[in-house]
Amino acid sequence: MSIKLYEYLTGGRQKIADLLAMPGTEDIEFETPRSPELAHPAELS
Repeated sequence: MSIKLYEYLTGGRQKIADLLAMPGTEDIEFETPRSPELAHPAELS
């Protein structure tokens, strides 16, 4: 399947910036859960 056929079948490509800039979506609340795990430095030795 070519990329052009895939884009046609899936409705084309949308850029994330365009999706984030959609009118009416500025009032959506987005909360991310806090991770209980903390990042640790990599052990490279």
